[in-house]
Amino acid sequence: MENKKFNIDIDHSGDGFFSMDFSVSFNQMKFTLDFTQTIQRIDPLPDGMKQTFSIKHRTILMDPVIAKNLANVLNEMVSKYESKFGKIKEPKKIVKRKAKKKNEETKRGNIYIG
Repeated sequence: MENKKFNIDIDHSGDGFFSMDFSVSFNQMKFTLDFTQTIQRIDPLPDGMKQTFSIKHRTILMDPVIAKNLANVLNEMVSKYESKFGKIKEPKKIVKRKAKKKNEETKRGNIYIG
């Protein structure tokens, strides 16, 4: 068999994204991870200043096998993090939301800006 060489180009042009909230949903074919970033700003208007919230989403769709691998890797990395830096403690006030749709389940992450 002939040994062929080829190039791989990886696109790293996307901006970094700090997520303060997330939701996870699934159906039989895919998992959907929706990461949310909310940024508060003050906009100058003719009649004064106005508070605006800018909300961005980054959505990732993945095969259930990849989702399970991601969960395993996250569990392993959180354990290593806690071994090195100490137990991760959740803040006292956390609002948890859960919604269900037909043939799909959704769970939102903890609302926390840290």
